[in-house]
Amino acid sequence: ITDIVEAMHLTDRQVADFRRDGCVFPIRVLSPSEAAGYRAGLEAYESATGAPIHGNLRHKTHLLFTWADELVHHPAILDAVAQATAH
Repeated sequence: ITDIVEAMHLTDRQVADFRRDGCVFPIRVLSPSEAAGYRAGLEAYESATGAPIHGNLRHKTHLLFTWADELVHHPAILDAVAQATAH
């Protein structure tokens, strides 16, 4: 992961929204080049198979594709989740 977005912090309002609604958006956690890289991984699969990820491949996708594993372990995403769920 090369273009890590500068450390961001959720606002008190965003944390409250998460606690109330179970989600908060939008949160920019990827640089444009990182987002393009992850999208390219998905599109490479779709191009090779002629179809989107479907069926059982949609479960635990991060175990099947390195780009998905990198995405779910991205520091900015983990930081946002940690901030939203902190007690």
